[in-house]
Amino acid sequence: MAGRAGRRGKDDRGFSIICADPDLGGIPSKSDLIDLLDSKGVMLESKLKIDYKTCLNILKQDQGEIGSMLQASFFANEDMSLKLQNMK
Repeated sequence: MAGRAGRRGKDDRGFSIICADPDLGGIPSKSDLIDLLDSKGVMLESKLKIDYKTCLNILKQDQGEIGSMLQASFFANEDMSLKLQNMK
């Protein structure tokens, strides 16, 4: 199974492709596939750690914009989602 998540803020869905080989373990049943596609997934947690090495690598790039990198990170998206949930 392979796929791509939707782009944050641009897409409301992603896609996945399942290639099943009966010689490598069998083909999932229709109900198993439906459960897989309808599941909410697991809760993800950002593992972004900002240290000197990270900052130096960002500054070494042409843009060198630490702020824009942080705003585009999963951590920032997760943080904003939590703030919006707390406002409700």
